[in-house]
Amino acid sequence: MDTSQIDMKISNTEEITVSDSILEEEIVASYQEIVIMFNTEKSRKTGESPVNFQERFETILSDKPEKTRENFYEFVKQRAHDLEYTIIFAFLCDRGIGTQIDNNKAFVYYKQAAEQGDAFSQYSTGLRYFLGYGVKTDRREAQFWYRKSAEAGYIHGQFQLGYFLTLGHDKKKNWPEANYWLNAAMAQGSTSALDILGICYVKGHGPQKDMRVGCWYYQRGAMLGNYSCQCEIAKYYRMGEGVPKDIHMAIKWFRKNVNSGFSKILLIDLFRMLED
Repeated sequence: MDTSQIDMKISNTEEITVSDSILEEEIVASYQEIVIMFNTEKSRKTGESPVNFQERFETILSDKPEKTRENFYEFVKQRAHDLEYTIIFAFLCDRGIGTQIDNNKAFVYYKQAAEQGDAFSQYSTGLRYFLGYGVKTDRREAQFWYRKSAEAGYIHGQFQLGYFLTLGHDKKKNWPEANYWLNAAMAQGSTSALDILGICYVKGHGPQKDMRVGCWYYQRGAMLGNYSCQCEIAKYYRMGEGVPKDIHMAIKWFRKNVNSGFSKILLIDLFRMLED
């Protein structure tokens, strides 16, 4: 890559010089390393949330020189016509890294990358259509892009499509297909899929109501650290529905979320039951 044309000026027009103790070539190499990391990480089939993904991304940037966020934003912006940079530029605008959050710009670049087949961007485009971020809300378009992402194997695309079909946002619930995509996401590590499957069986939203099966999903999600699943399985252990009544197990799972005001109230109640 020709680095001679790279504009490394930051927002206050101060230029990076050799006196910063890092040569321009080394900075460029460092930025390219971040881009490679981003494009590798976004493709991983993990159940972690986009928030955790952003935290890891920020951690890597924090190890770099001062003004790195602003400089990195400019570095990527200049190359945004290239797919691998299009995606990361959309992400920077989306999350406000090195710039102010710009939903309109994030949508434009996510969709450009989505149209070129990037599963992460297809999911992000669907999410923005669903939430109305940077574009008018359009549930039909949201489902279209969720499906593209899901079919490409992206875990969050699979979860969102399954959740979408469970809720029937297109005014027609489709439990068999929702179940297929939620299980596909679950198989890749999505604890959120376990939570939704648990709700569906416990409430009878789609499948026939089955407390035992619903609690099985909650138990599995709880063991994998899902907060909602931990609260739900604790509740059902307390009531003895779907699982044998077991106050000690209820306390165990509520203690996982002791910082929650709701959990504190229930824990007090459970300890009183033990005293009785």
